[in-house]
Amino acid sequence: MKDCNELPKIVKVTTTTYTVEDVAPENGVRFNYGDFHHMAVKHCLSWHLKQTKCFNCEKPFKDEDYMYLIITDKGNQFLCQECAQKFRIQLGKPDYVKK
Repeated sequence: MKDCNELPKIVKVTTTTYTVEDVAPENGVRFNYGDFHHMAVKHCLSWHLKQTKCFNCEKPFKDEDYMYLIITDKGNQFLCQECAQKFRIQLGKPDYVKK
């Protein structure tokens, strides 16, 4: 028997598609997460709180991990090393991501 106190629910999911324009440009824009986090806290930059995981695979960054810049049609984000390599290859760019 159905619980009379349980109300029906509606679930909506929004999907956003990002066009990847570049990943870790040739000038090697990458940041050590620990240094990035320390700098953001020191300068009271609240936006850094959103940059705790890879924008693609959502793997949480560790202090020793590097964050690689990704340029999309909807703004810049950060990727983990594995995702940066994957997208660079898909874009036909040299696989120069530093280990």
